[in-house]
Amino acid sequence: MSRKLLVAIIGIVVVVSGIVCSGQGIGQAGIFVDYQKSGVQLSWTAPSQRISGERLLSSEIAGYNIFRSLIGEDNYQKINDHLIKDTHYFDQRIEWGKCYSYTLTTVDYQGLEGPRSPIVQAIAPLAPPSRFEAFGEKRSVRLSWDKGNNPSVRGYNIYRSEVSGRDYHLIASVLDTDHEYLDREVVVGKNYYYLIRTVDIFWQESESSPEVAATPLIISQQELSALEKISGLRATIDKSAGALAVVLQWEPLALENLAGYNIYRRLPKEISAAGEKDLSAYQRLNEEPVQKTSFRDQGVREQQTYFYLIAAVDKDGHEARFPREISITVADLYINSLTDDSLGRPLKGGELLTITMTATAGKQAMATLEGVALEIPLKETDQEGVYYGQYRVAEDISRSNIALIGTLQDEQGKKIHYVSDRPITIDNLAPRGISRASVELVNEAARLSWELAAEGNDDLAGVRIFRSLAKDGQRGGDCSATGPKELISQDLSPTICSFYDRTVRPQQGYYYFLVAYDRAGNEAWLKDCLFVVTPIDSNPPKIQSVEELSSPGTKRLGDLIRIQMLGEPGARGRFSIGHRIQQPFQEVRPGKYLGEYKVQPGDDLENEPVVAELVDESNNRSVLTTEVRISIDTSAEASRPPQIKAVEHNAFQVAGLDPLVAGDTLRISAQGDPGCAAYADIGALVIQSGQEAGIELSWDGEEKGLFGRTGSALSSYRIYSQPDVSPMLVFLPGEALPPARRLVKELPAGVTSFRLSDYRGGYLSVVARKSGGDEYTILTPRMNIPLTEIRPGFYEGTYRVQPGDRIRQGKVIAYLVSRQGERSAPFEASGLVTIDTSVAIAVVPKEKCLKADGKARTEVRIELSDARQIGLADREVAVELFTTDEYTGIAGVGRFDENKYGYVDNFYQLVTDFGGKVDIPYVSGLAAKTVIIRARDVKTGCVGVGYITSYIEGLINIHLIDPPARERLRGLQAEPTLVVWADQEWLTADGGHSRTMIHAKALDREGKPLEGHRMSFSITSGEGRIEEIQPITSRSGEAQARYIAGRHIGTVEITVVDTAAGLSRKVYIVLRSDAPAKMVIEAAPQSIWADGASSCDLTIRVGDMNDNPSRGIPLEVEIIQGEGKLIILDKELVTDFHGECRLKYLAGTKPETVTIRARARSTVPDSSMLEKVRVAEKGMY
Repeated sequence: MSRKLLVAIIGIVVVVSGIVCSGQGIGQAGIFVDYQKSGVQLSWTAPSQRISGERLLSSEIAGYNIFRSLIGEDNYQKINDHLIKDTHYFDQRIEWGKCYSYTLTTVDYQGLEGPRSPIVQAIAPLAPPSRFEAFGEKRSVRLSWDKGNNPSVRGYNIYRSEVSGRDYHLIASVLDTDHEYLDREVVVGKNYYYLIRTVDIFWQESESSPEVAATPLIISQQELSALEKISGLRATIDKSAGALAVVLQWEPLALENLAGYNIYRRLPKEISAAGEKDLSAYQRLNEEPVQKTSFRDQGVREQQTYFYLIAAVDKDGHEARFPREISITVADLYINSLTDDSLGRPLKGGELLTITMTATAGKQAMATLEGVALEIPLKETDQEGVYYGQYRVAEDISRSNIALIGTLQDEQGKKIHYVSDRPITIDNLAPRGISRASVELVNEAARLSWELAAEGNDDLAGVRIFRSLAKDGQRGGDCSATGPKELISQDLSPTICSFYDRTVRPQQGYYYFLVAYDRAGNEAWLKDCLFVVTPIDSNPPKIQSVEELSSPGTKRLGDLIRIQMLGEPGARGRFSIGHRIQQPFQEVRPGKYLGEYKVQPGDDLENEPVVAELVDESNNRSVLTTEVRISIDTSAEASRPPQIKAVEHNAFQVAGLDPLVAGDTLRISAQGDPGCAAYADIGALVIQSGQEAGIELSWDGEEKGLFGRTGSALSSYRIYSQPDVSPMLVFLPGEALPPARRLVKELPAGVTSFRLSDYRGGYLSVVARKSGGDEYTILTPRMNIPLTEIRPGFYEGTYRVQPGDRIRQGKVIAYLVSRQGERSAPFEASGLVTIDTSVAIAVVPKEKCLKADGKARTEVRIELSDARQIGLADREVAVELFTTDEYTGIAGVGRFDENKYGYVDNFYQLVTDFGGKVDIPYVSGLAAKTVIIRARDVKTGCVGVGYITSYIEGLINIHLIDPPARERLRGLQAEPTLVVWADQEWLTADGGHSRTMIHAKALDREGKPLEGHRMSFSITSGEGRIEEIQPITSRSGEAQARYIAGRHIGTVEITVVDTAAGLSRKVYIVLRSDAPAKMVIEAAPQSIWADGASSCDLTIRVGDMNDNPSRGIPLEVEIIQGEGKLIILDKELVTDFHGECRLKYLAGTKPETVTIRARARSTVPDSSMLEKVRVAEKGMY
């Protein structure tokens, strides 16, 4: 007698290792979290009775089955291979970041299985955010991290400690939309250590990020910026005049208002403990500005190093100091710098390390890797005093913190040494890699899962997966006997432990090879490969529909029969008509098959059906006898060309005198001989000559016809072609245009017609090209629009205007084609047609200027209308943010509400209302930087721009008091050459937002490019970082690297060494201040007599977000409360080199508190800047 079980599981306890759990449906038991290993630990209580109420002994229970599904899918699959004997199970086959539901059943020894238990849920945690960094700033520490887009993230918890590795406490919880935090609760000069953890939607934390540290500074690291970039600064030692001297030389500045130069000097010890330059430590060496471009400093001593700055001075007294220091040691031997191109990453055996040293010219130079390599020779390049050498890393060494020591020796054998401040790491030890892995088939995909070894993977960089096809009859076994390996996934993050291969085919065996690699490139291959065989696909392919595209009626000799089939993609197909005609299909798009057959003599048929056939890769076959029937009569004699009598269209009825716009339907009708195929052309004429077809195009040559475009003069016309999916001369309305296009012909501006011979089908467009390079489409003719014979001799068809169509005063022409292929003469309709699908986009902020305080708000209206000025409803709009040419990044501008409108790939995503409008609230940023808003219609690509300026301001109160109650209160080319350049000569010092490409080109004696030369890029002065993009020169002789800006102003010197030719060159990039973000006003004294004669000095200091001084900023200063007068000391209220502006306040005669306000506004963009944003490819980072 069978007995059923009751699974009376009292409670399921989910102990999730790194998993957040929700106790839905449990009730009887709690759910706990354990951050130990990666997996889900399930535990439960055994049932004690059956459904009948009988007692159930534990000895009668054979085991348990566990079922799992992704939350929301309700697709439970058993995850255990055998019955589970215990009352707990550890599920390791999970994907992090996904949500799972679990349920259990009980099985007795009779094989009976009870009902499922209540459901429990678990969501895998996310890793801590990547690129967590800390930067010491003025009386604060700035933390930053990469912001992810996982919907399971609620936010982040930030922890701080004053001791490395312990005693952390929570200091802040921020939302998932934040990626920066400024910690102001710090003490200057003290070290702080930080961790960050991701918090998911269940308020559970991830593991901690790697520890980062920073020290708040007394002042931010500022360097003096230049009026103009001084180049060629060099220092030499001169003993020729009998006295020891340092001679400075530089290239002259091309400034009309230049008064001369000031020279400053300091000693190495005059550096603050925080590693910053103390500007007060510089000593000015000249009393009056130096008129020449050289200076002789005789106040130097032997064996001493000096640092010099050069400052240009204009005739108004404004001074700009050259921020790139030059140093020189007054000795016969000195070393100024020692760098390498490892860029801080570990090196692997076999790699080539390039070492660069600047030192006394004409000496013997060498470098030593302490404990690794001795006396690596360094050769002097074509630039005096620049040495380089290379070392191939040994494969039997693994060490960290290897000191790089430079040595310089003169002719007498005297040596000096210099230790680089960046040690070298050599890593030849492969990581432990993957400890175990598995593969399974999931929904027609191969799912690979793996676990990393618990130890030995500290420097792991990623995982790669290779795949190989099994040979016929091969079913696992020897991994070495497989075919060639194909890389199917590379650079998977170490936090990812699964991969879906969705490119597998049915009835095929696959081998998978997994390899883990560290930052040095050392690899650890999984010892055993994985093998899987995909099942046989026995389902026949589906045929959805079959239709005839050729003209209806009886077919004659030479007629073309066109058949279209829609069905399962990736198969082989054919169609047959009767027993004589069999023709293959061609898959022109996934799932769309086209076939055609030209009627031959003897193909006579009477009402035969079209039979379609589809065969997939597993040879599964589907056959469909369709309702499409074909009759063929090849005995008919040739007839005369058909005649067409009239052609009409309804453009005026649809739009009147306005152009047709996207969505309008143009109806075309023609009258002529019956029983023919009819076609119409708009804006062009299809000309048939024998077996060849041509196109005759004509357009309005007036520049005013460029749909309202203005600007530079017309340069030429270009004709482009976009290939259709088939060679048929048939336009199918509503189908998407192929993206690719090719240039057919370029014509001078005076030509207004063109005949394209040998036309084989496709879409054409005529484009007007202006002298500035901008292109505007003026004609997109639409050819071969089919007209249907609705009654004998009367043909009618429609064309629905598509986005991108452009036709100005185009002709509508129709023609007939007989069954024998004879073509009528073209017939032109009486009225011309204009089609304009451009979209006018207005971007109008309610307030044109906002205060840059991060709080000021306004609304920006974006309105879309067509050529008839009708609003376009439900249109997707992508909004991007730019700024003016003064800055190279948009750091510090305001923002829209990302949560409300969506923010993907640097675009805000909006949708217009029924009137074609959308109003979006805008919140100002923290810098006085103009934001240019570009709105793009996603459907057509048309753009519109608008802008919002911003300002910062400061207030100060000056107290006017009765005498004598005065209070004084106290308130700062014959040889091989190397050419090096940067895409941009200056960047905004915004800490990584701005960047530029560095190019190096190697040329031989004849100026031809040299391929295969390795270039070493290094920063030899200034801050920022270098990313190598292409260090080996290509066929064009060019190598590339990317420079990423630092946070502080100054000039960055980047040295590039051609290691093959022994050449070196330098390129300089000036880091300029970002937009004004901070303002301080000081009054000295702040309390003065109210006697009409007393005055005080006002100093206004303006800086950017990184405390760099903002120079050249116009200020607006006014008295907004009280009496008195402001006296301007300079010609205008503009900040100087130090970001300061000085003026005086002259007191009134009434005792009161006077409030003075100063403002700095952002720049209003001109028309050229707005046009530049309009045509830009993408927004600013």
